[in-house]
Amino acid sequence: MELKHYKSKQEKIKSKYVIDVCTMEGDADGYNNFDIIFDEKDIEELKKVIIYCEVLERQYPNGRGGYDTYNSLDFFSYYFDADWNYVYDGEIQDSMEGYSVYYYDENGEKFDVMITLSDEDRTTIESYGILKS
Repeated sequence: MELKHYKSKQEKIKSKYVIDVCTMEGDADGYNNFDIIFDEKDIEELKKVIIYCEVLERQYPNGRGGYDTYNSLDFFSYYFDADWNYVYDGEIQDSMEGYSVYYYDENGEKFDVMITLSDEDRTTIESYGILKS
């Protein structure tokens, strides 16, 4: 057997912010990731989606039941549902496991983004309440 490696021709992400969302299947049966990408000029939209990620992380603090969903959150279908993983033939949603934010500069170099929530952000997050099983 002969193996060769080659450089991928995948285009580098440049001058963009990326939210990497991680979801969990069942009781840690598997993990799935998807990215939401924002141009530098869309910083306000990025901030809004970060708030939504914070809201998702706080839902079901005592654990999610198998058929519990995030669908009642008014932003979920628009920003997340298309990429969110469903198991068992689309019947059961993954749980929100976490998210990270990165910035890619004009050369495609990746940087971690540190998020500091303001009091106003915390109030907005709390205004969504908590979904419980």
